[in-house]
Amino acid sequence: PPSTACYWRVRGHNTEWSYGPYSPVWRFTTGNFPPPVPIPTFPADGDTGISRTPAFTWIGSPGASQYRIQIARDSLFAQLLADDSTLTGTTFTPASLPARTRCFWRVRAKGVAGSSPFSSVRRFTTGTFVAVEENPDEELPTGLVLHQNYPNPFNPSTAISFQLTAVSKVSLEVFDILGRKVATLVNDVCQPGVHTVRWDGSGSPSGVYFYQLTAAGQRSIKRMTLVK
Repeated sequence: PPSTACYWRVRGHNTEWSYGPYSPVWRFTTGNFPPPVPIPTFPADGDTGISRTPAFTWIGSPGASQYRIQIARDSLFAQLLADDSTLTGTTFTPASLPARTRCFWRVRAKGVAGSSPFSSVRRFTTGTFVAVEENPDEELPTGLVLHQNYPNPFNPSTAISFQLTAVSKVSLEVFDILGRKVATLVNDVCQPGVHTVRWDGSGSPSGVYFYQLTAAGQRSIKRMTLVK
C-alpha cells in the first residue's frame, strides 16, 4: 500500500542445521505515486468512419480509482466536445459527436496519490450517422429486418446490420445476459436502406449478449457471443 511503513527480515537455511536466526529488522516506507498512464485502444489513431456515439475504450491503470477522458475538435483540447472525470470503468460513450469531423481524444487515471499525465492523443474522424454507416447502393428492404451479427462468436468487435423501409427513429442497444444495458449503438433518425454498425467489446467480459433494434413501432432481438 502507498505511504505505508513496512518491516522486513530474513534468515538462512541449510540441509544440515535447518533455519538460523533472523537478521535484524529493517524498516522502510513505501512511496505514494499516481497510477501509470492508461493506454487508449479504441478509436485507434487515424481511424475513419467512426460512429458518432462510439464506445471509447482504454487499458486501465493499476491503482486507479477514476478516469478522466477528453474529446475535442483540436489537438490542444481548447474546443472540448466531452470532458468527464467521474468514470470508474475503462469505457465511455459520449453524446452524439458532430458528423464528418476530425476529433481528438485522451485519457488519464486518478488514484489516492493524484492523477497520471494524460495519455498520448489519438485522432479519428467521425462518419455520417450515429453509430451507422450507410450502404447507399443496397436495394431497399421490404420490411424491418435485424440481421445476425458477423462474425459470431467474435473478439473483440462485430458488425450488426439492419434494414429500414422508411425514415425512422432507431434505437439499437446491447444488453448482457442479466439484462443490463452495456452500450447504445444507435439513437437517431435513420434513412431507408441497409445500415451497418460495429460494436467493440474490448471493455466487456466474455459471454452472451443480446442486441435489440427498435424502429417504426417494431422490435427485434438477437443473440451474440463474445469470446476472449
